[in-house]
Amino acid sequence: MDQVETTFSTLDKWLRRRVRACYWKQWKKSKTRLRNLMSLGLSNREARPFAFSGKGPWRLSKTSGVQRALSNEYLKSEGLPKSRRTPATACILVANRPPLNRYCADPHAR
Repeated sequence: MDQVETTFSTLDKWLRRRVRACYWKQWKKSKTRLRNLMSLGLSNREARPFAFSGKGPWRLSKTSGVQRALSNEYLKSEGLPKSRRTPATACILVANRPPLNRYCADPHAR
């Protein structure tokens, strides 16, 4: 793997984690989190520890339950693009990207 591919792979991972954290922040109440995790395929028994956890969104976005519910396939179906692995197409992707507020309603999100 060359340096460009490694950089874009790392960027893809970070971006997916950030989008998962944004989803988690939008689901403000524990009951909403539980309901949404269950609607995305987790059982009640699997979803409950994540939904009622006191951990923050960034930390929970790395957990197995949240990653299984908000899988890469689900994020792709929601319109999250996967970055291209070449500098030329990456520049086009950045220039034509949709606004970030589509993925995260938090105006203070970085």
